[in-house]
Amino acid sequence: KIKEIGNQSASHWLEQMSIETISQESVNISFPNNFISSFVQQNIASVVHELLSDVLERKDFTINYLTREMSNTVQEIVEDASTVQVSKVIKKQRFKRSGLNNKYVFDKYIVGIHNEMAASVSRLIVDQFEKSKEVYNPFIIHSATGLGKSHLVQSIHYDLNKKGVKSIYLTSERFLEMFMESTRQSGKHSFLENFKDFQTIIIDDIQFFEGKKATQDIFKKLFLHMVNNNKSIILTLDRPIEKLNVMTEGLVDDMSKGLSLEITYPDFLTRIEIIKAKFYQNHKLQVIPDNLITFIASRFDNVNVRVLEGIVNKVAFAYKHLNYSLESDKIQKFIEPEVKNEVTYSHVSQVNIKKVVNEVAAYFGVKVSDLQGKSKKREITLPRQIAVYLLKDMLNLSYETIGEYFNRTAVASKYSYATVEKALDKGDNNIARKISEIREII
Repeated sequence: KIKEIGNQSASHWLEQMSIETISQESVNISFPNNFISSFVQQNIASVVHELLSDVLERKDFTINYLTREMSNTVQEIVEDASTVQVSKVIKKQRFKRSGLNNKYVFDKYIVGIHNEMAASVSRLIVDQFEKSKEVYNPFIIHSATGLGKSHLVQSIHYDLNKKGVKSIYLTSERFLEMFMESTRQSGKHSFLENFKDFQTIIIDDIQFFEGKKATQDIFKKLFLHMVNNNKSIILTLDRPIEKLNVMTEGLVDDMSKGLSLEITYPDFLTRIEIIKAKFYQNHKLQVIPDNLITFIASRFDNVNVRVLEGIVNKVAFAYKHLNYSLESDKIQKFIEPEVKNEVTYSHVSQVNIKKVVNEVAAYFGVKVSDLQGKSKKREITLPRQIAVYLLKDMLNLSYETIGEYFNRTAVASKYSYATVEKALDKGDNNIARKISEIREII
């Protein structure tokens, strides 16, 4: 997007900009120093706002200008003054940016036949850290999307840090962002310096490193550094290691030397336990009729936890806001469009980007070219956001790949996905119905 700006001088200044945090009301951006930050604010603020408006697909936000010097100072304050109220807010912002979810702890993880081995080893790594890293290094969990691998590795990260073991958790996208920022500012060598003090490194969804040679090369150096120095490395991906394509020579063999475990789809009894847990964790509903839980669990086979959670949210919405009785057949009919065995994640192999986007466009009566265009009208942005959500949810594509298809950035794609996910989490029945109907058509 920066390259599209006609003003070459503006492009020079904007290339030095980093987006720090995004909220509903504001965006924090940073520059290398105060001089550049002040210059941009005084001379090309309108260009910055236009750029961010295009990324976020909205205009109603304020922009806070920071310097990286200020960011470094803030981080030092956070480490040295954790009892100060302001530092709690800053920590929360950094926590959100890291990709961590404070609900992802062992106590909230439902164990069944499908994930028992992965869960047991994850707890063992925490309980017997020194011994486990000699045996299970690297430790790798692979599964289809939404089956709990991120939950497990974040639980490991949380408990290790509680024990005083220095651990860092990164999504593959955050790893890539850090690598690009470090390379641009100081070179590849300084990037590895970021990790020298950590005893455990956890990287989520490394399949997104496929085809990125420079990223793979630096990841391999980091990987070998950790293993050779008796430090642990934990990875997740969406398929068995041997099925990774376009990877640096020897990298797959190196990763295969540890322990790799698969999480499969939850069985019937585990689905019942997941449904009960989600009703309580998300909505504080403890007394749910057995026939309703059985109805949901029996109608879903080979689906992930997110699908079950979506149904639970929809039932809770009908109960709380539409006054449906949990005992009535009416609530079962309310969720019936969602509960179809033939519309499951086992069919995604037959689906591609074009098919998803074409069906979304046809459903809303718009053109694919409109979705790929720059319009910010509600009748275009909503279908675009739903298309992004379905591409990520059904095909597990990277935000970068989705962004390229829609002529947008990875950040814009991530924001679109989060917007729809937030609506579903809040029980937006209208959005849920549209997604369900489109998914059924696909």
